[in-house]
Amino acid sequence: MKQKNIFNFTVIFTQDEDGIFVADCPAIPGCHSQGVSYEEASKHIEEAIRLCLDVAAEDTAYRDTISFPQQDAPLADTQSAYTHQSRHAPGVYKSAP
Repeated sequence: MKQKNIFNFTVIFTQDEDGIFVADCPAIPGCHSQGVSYEEASKHIEEAIRLCLDVAAEDTAYRDTISFPQQDAPLADTQSAYTHQSRHAPGVYKSAP
């Protein structure tokens, strides 16, 4: 059986001036998404994280730019998970529990 690694990435949600929810995963360079609702943005950022990890599995230079919770964990057959972190700052959406 293949081993799957689960990584927990922090995702920061903000709401722009037009009401669009923007999701950012700071640990993965270039990993951003958006949606018209919190739920849609959440779904889109999860897909973006998975796609970024797929690219990282093939591209060592990109992989080296990602801040993994455990740097020595292999990327083969990696399953991503993410956590919502609320921040108390203007314009930042506080995630539901």
